[in-house]
Amino acid sequence: MAFAVSIIVGGIRIKMFIDWRISELDSTISSLVNAVAGPAGEAAFSIDPILAGRAVQGLVESRYVSSVSVVDDFGTVLFTFAKSGTKGGNSKFKIPGISWNDKRSVGLTAYGQSVGRLVVDIDDREVNESLHSIISAEVVNILLILVALAIAFTLVFYLTLTRPLSRLARTLSEFELESRDLGRVVPPKGHELDEIGSVAENFNILLSKIEKEIHQLHRTKDELGQLRVYLSSIINSMPSALVSVDNDCMITHWNKQAERNIGVPSSEAIGRHLESVVPRMAAIDGLIRKALDEKEVYSDSHQHRRKDGELLYEEITIYPLTADGVDEAVIRVDDVTDRTRLEMMMVQSEKMMSVGGLAAGMAHEINNPLAGVLGHVHNMRTRIFGDLKKNEIVAEECGIELEALRCYMERREISRMLDGIFDSGNRAAAIVANMLSFSRKSEKKHGKYDIAKLLDSTIELAANDYDLKKHYDFRMIEINREYASDIPEVVCEGTELQQVFFNLLKNGAEAMTDKEYVDEIPCFNCRIKEDYSMVVVEIEDNGPGMDIDTRKRIFEPFYTTKEVGKGTGLGLSVSYFIVKDQHGGELEVDSSTGKWTRFTVKLPLANV
Repeated sequence: MAFAVSIIVGGIRIKMFIDWRISELDSTISSLVNAVAGPAGEAAFSIDPILAGRAVQGLVESRYVSSVSVVDDFGTVLFTFAKSGTKGGNSKFKIPGISWNDKRSVGLTAYGQSVGRLVVDIDDREVNESLHSIISAEVVNILLILVALAIAFTLVFYLTLTRPLSRLARTLSEFELESRDLGRVVPPKGHELDEIGSVAENFNILLSKIEKEIHQLHRTKDELGQLRVYLSSIINSMPSALVSVDNDCMITHWNKQAERNIGVPSSEAIGRHLESVVPRMAAIDGLIRKALDEKEVYSDSHQHRRKDGELLYEEITIYPLTADGVDEAVIRVDDVTDRTRLEMMMVQSEKMMSVGGLAAGMAHEINNPLAGVLGHVHNMRTRIFGDLKKNEIVAEECGIELEALRCYMERREISRMLDGIFDSGNRAAAIVANMLSFSRKSEKKHGKYDIAKLLDSTIELAANDYDLKKHYDFRMIEINREYASDIPEVVCEGTELQQVFFNLLKNGAEAMTDKEYVDEIPCFNCRIKEDYSMVVVEIEDNGPGMDIDTRKRIFEPFYTTKEVGKGTGLGLSVSYFIVKDQHGGELEVDSSTGKWTRFTVKLPLANV
């Protein structure tokens, strides 16, 4: 606006100056023409060129006149005087909007009568140049005024708007939208009530709304973080190994239990192919694809693996994620070793219960003829080798010498055969007795016993047993004792528990004869400890161990791995019955093939 006003005012000033200058020029030229009109009239009257030249000399020499002519009343040019070096004509400088009369004509008189006219040609170049210099000077003045106004306007704009806005911008740039408290914008001093102050006020209103949104976002972020930690804690505290995979079986999640079971941290597992991290999972790759394609849960409870020589059982369940846009699956791996072993023990218990009834019936049926055999063998030895008067009387009646008969039977080893029949019968009687013990609970009374003393006395008994010496030297086996202190006494039947310990020691010692030792010697590691409400006895040997099939059947009646004639297959089954049925405890076996076998006896502290 100021620039437009300045330009308009400048234009008006230029117009006024031009009009004033033209009026001044008209007045000057008119004065010069009027001054020479008298002498020029006399010269025209006398038609004297010299006199005429003198008369108009001053006019011709004027800078604004190009030529002067004296014309009579009939239009005849009497005299013409032109400025030297001037051809006349119009100037090349033209000023639009300005009209200029370039010829002036004045009547001439002499002695009271008209003698012609004085015609003056004006040199408009001088006029236009004069006017142009005026216009140029005024334009320069206008430009200077405009520059001054521009500088002033810029300074005012900077002081009143640019600098306050810059300060406001610096203030705004210092705000951190991530902060929970944004603070408020203070307008520059002196601008509290103007537009800058209004901008600051409106921005503070906007900041208040943003601050509320930020508080809500932070609250939501904190809640999501807590929820994430909570869910992560739940997942990591689960006893199952949880692994999530995408459609290409690339691992996307790996919980703590998976780290413990597989031994690979999540940072190394996530982003890798499942098979490269857990090679055994290649067996269920097809099951994972099937679960993802059909969106159904699938499981495989027949997976097993070995860890440090121990056989472990796993149950693998695959859960497809059915949310929209998610094409992943969660694999849950549960260690069901204890459950599987419990199921095996339950099956074993069922077998033994069914065999128990059969054993009782068989024992009674066998016991009657066996008693007759043993009785008759006893009577035969008594009637042949016994010192009975009746034997001698009957021999004389038959005409036989008793001593000759005895000599014959000795030389024909009939007496040894009778001894063999008697020993075999007693062995069969012992088997029957074990079967009867297996088939029904003992009526013996229980008492409080020190388990450590029972185990030590059984070890001494095993070392002095004749059969053990005959097949192996038990005293050459190293005994390592690891007994915990302050083990409470256990309510049990001491003799039966010694039988259990004896069977375990005997089986272990016989098994160790089948192994060749290079850098070690045969040894038993005997441990006694307290585990909650149970006393735990472990008898571990470093023998050849046993495979999984043997472990499954080791407590079955009549199952033996010994040669024919060296074992009945009832020792461990009876031991299992004594611990499980008569004492309410547990008898377990664990083994690593070629390394060791460990039998664990668990007895409750409470009276059963």
